[in-house]
Amino acid sequence: MAVLVEAQGEMLDSVEAQVARAKDHVEAGVTHLVAAKRSQKRTRKLMCCGLVVLIVLITAIVLAILKPWDIVRQRAVQG
Repeated sequence: MAVLVEAQGEMLDSVEAQVARAKDHVEAGVTHLVAAKRSQKRTRKLMCCGLVVLIVLITAIVLAILKPWDIVRQRAVQG
């Protein structure tokens, strides 16, 4: 009977240790998730800013190539 009680005590100690380790892993996971969420927000902001800059550059390039003000001036001179 004493051997059985001792074996069960060892199993309880083992379970306790595993629960403690699981708790530590969960806390570390929560910390990583918070950091990932912060990083995702920052990345999203940078992506939006980059998209706006890209649109402005493309618009400037298209306007420089087409020069719509020259077309209007030419029509006014011809007309």
